[in-house]
Amino acid sequence: MKKILVPTDFSSCAINALDFALQSARYLPVEIHVLYVYETHQDLYTDYVGLNKEFRLVLQSEAQEKLDHLKKEVEEKEGIMLYTHLSLRPFAESVLEISDELHIDLIVMGTLGASGLKEKILGSRTANLIGKSRIPILVIPYFYIWKKPEKFLLATNQFENEPAILDFLFETVDLFMAQMQVIVFTEE
Repeated sequence: MKKILVPTDFSSCAINALDFALQSARYLPVEIHVLYVYETHQDLYTDYVGLNKEFRLVLQSEAQEKLDHLKKEVEEKEGIMLYTHLSLRPFAESVLEISDELHIDLIVMGTLGASGLKEKILGSRTANLIGKSRIPILVIPYFYIWKKPEKFLLATNQFENEPAILDFLFETVDLFMAQMQVIVFTEE
C-alpha cells in the first residue's frame, strides 16, 4: 500500500478518518492525500448575470484556505506530509477520478459528514461511493478513537473475483501485526 485518499468536508467524522490515516502512516509507509469536494449548483440565469460566480469563487477560495491550513497544521504537529486536492465536480465522481489519477490504494472516510444525516448508519455519500468504488474503502465510525488495529474482519462474497483485495488486506494486516477474520456470504 502506497497511497491513501481521505475525502473531507472538515466535519468531526472526516477529521476522525484523517486521524486514522495519519496514525496508520506511523506503521505504513504511505502518502496521504486529502480531497475536499466543493460541488457547485449552477443556475443559468444567475450564472449569466454573474450573481453566483463571484459567490462560488469566494467559497472555493475559503475551501482552499481550509485545506492549506489543514496541511500546515498536520505537517507541523504530526510531521507527516499531506497532499491536498480541491474538486468542483460531484462527490463520487471526484473521489473515483482522483483515485484513478493518483493510483490510490485505499480510501479512508467517515460514516457521516456535515450534511446532517446523523440518523443514518452511513452517510449517503459514503454509501454511494462504496457502491461505485473498485478501490477498498475503510469507513471510520463517528465516535472512533484511534488505536492500532488488532483484528481485521473481511465480509465478502467475491473471493474468486477479487484476489487483489485479499493480497492488499493481508499485507495491511501484516504491517499492523494484527489478526484476520473472514466471513463469507453466499447464496449456495
